[in-house]
Amino acid sequence: EVILTGDIRVIADGAFKGNTTIQSITFTGDPKLLSIGAGAFEGCTALSYMPGLVSSPTIRYVGENAFEDTAWLNGQSGDVYIGTAGRSRVLYRYGGGEQFEIFGDLYSITAGEIDRMAASVNTLYFNGDSFIMERSVMESLLSMSGVYRIIASGTQKLSDMLGGVYENITSVTFNTEGKIAAEALAGWSNVKTVTIYSAAAIGKDAFAGTTWFNGLTPDDNGIVYDDGNGRYILDVVDVGVTEISYASDMGYAYIADGAFDGAAWLTSIDLSTQKSLNGLPENLFAECENLVYVKLPGSIVLLPKLFNDGANVTVELTNDTVIEIAGDAFTGVSNVKVPSEQLLSEYCAKYPEFEEKFII
Repeated sequence: EVILTGDIRVIADGAFKGNTTIQSITFTGDPKLLSIGAGAFEGCTALSYMPGLVSSPTIRYVGENAFEDTAWLNGQSGDVYIGTAGRSRVLYRYGGGEQFEIFGDLYSITAGEIDRMAASVNTLYFNGDSFIMERSVMESLLSMSGVYRIIASGTQKLSDMLGGVYENITSVTFNTEGKIAAEALAGWSNVKTVTIYSAAAIGKDAFAGTTWFNGLTPDDNGIVYDDGNGRYILDVVDVGVTEISYASDMGYAYIADGAFDGAAWLTSIDLSTQKSLNGLPENLFAECENLVYVKLPGSIVLLPKLFNDGANVTVELTNDTVIEIAGDAFTGVSNVKVPSEQLLSEYCAKYPEFEEKFII
């Protein structure tokens, strides 16, 4: 048995190399190791017990072959980390696979291991929003020849999180349940594929400048995704589609405030199939100067003011009951089309001052 004092910071290169009699290493106090040198315990074939050594919460560096040919390493499988989860860890051995998951507590990777990872890894999954990883290690991972895809939350600009833009990255997946940051992919011009899982909203210009964004056409119908509950999100600012008409009976849960600002190209929009959409931002179409027709889903519970004075828009309601209409909602509205004679009578009775607006 080898007993070390807790205040040891560095174990030198080859410090115990080839010692076949050591079976355990313990500390007299809480370990505060920063560095374990290359080959420090290499060839210590009987060494199987060293809990403090391999879980030091302050570890920053582990040299190549530090634990090769030890009983402890031979008993490990998958990814092998040195350090304490949630504090600081070093990846000593990669367990293999195309996707490498990067946690916020990963500080560095043992020399030579990135070269071995490069043979199989094509996707880097950044699990979290904050990372303590050494910048040089981050750069080495992102520059691996086979890496083309990143998975990240998307709650901050990717270039800020990673310290730059990497031209080899052509695919990005965002998995936040919150909001994808404005300009999240600013500068990532080589990104050809963007996947979104469960975000609640998409920031302005989140994808602007990417090859994927620049290649979108009206047929792409905006940025659409299923959050697992049949709810979708639309952000027209980022897509710039010229017409929106959907056949799906699954709907958007949210349309961003200002989503249609400056959309002079928009002449009509049919949202009637978007059955999860129950509200619209006020003045949503105020800058759509050429808009003449809007069809709303039956899930809408309140019709707010949507247009500016001077507009001449027909609004078609598909609700099977009378809904609330804001006092200024008729601004810029030429007609409100309703589904039946019965509803026509009910709307005229409830809103007599706008009786002439209602049609079927």
